[in-house]
Amino acid sequence: MRQLTHDELHALMDGDPHLKEKSDEVHSLPQVSSEEKERGKLQMMEIYAEAINCTRLDTAKDFVKKAFSLIRRGETLDTLCEEYASRKLCHSSLGNNYICFCDEGKERWVSFSGKIVIEDETGVTLEATDGSGAVLKHKKGDYRKDVDGNVEIRIGSYAEFIRYPKGCEIKHRPKG
Repeated sequence: MRQLTHDELHALMDGDPHLKEKSDEVHSLPQVSSEEKERGKLQMMEIYAEAINCTRLDTAKDFVKKAFSLIRRGETLDTLCEEYASRKLCHSSLGNNYICFCDEGKERWVSFSGKIVIEDETGVTLEATDGSGAVLKHKKGDYRKDVDGNVEIRIGSYAEFIRYPKGCEIKHRPKG
């Protein structure tokens, strides 16, 4: 999940002349009536979604329509916000922020800056180069190599410690 504030969204838009122009245009339109405000929010959802590469603009726009309907009836948005968050639907709970769940369920990877000790059919053994002395084994599927041959580790994967970092060794009691 990514949650961006109004200021963070505007920082993204300010860095893109096309989005900045669209945002300035929407902000220049009159927004006196409830319908005008709703139209403005719907247009801003399009801009926000484009700014953060959200692929579920339809849920954000649906949220805005439902929110304005509730507001016109004098009801709160609490239940609507909880529903969208629990169902992991992209939306703007405050009308000027953006909560995007497009990344949910996607594998994420992190670069490993250590060195490869052994790579075989079972996986890869890596040694940290940060001075800790840690050596870890990752199974096939839990690591990959980028185009430059650098190792990336899947976030949330299991690593077996072959050698623990200095100071973190596990002391076992002698058997018997």
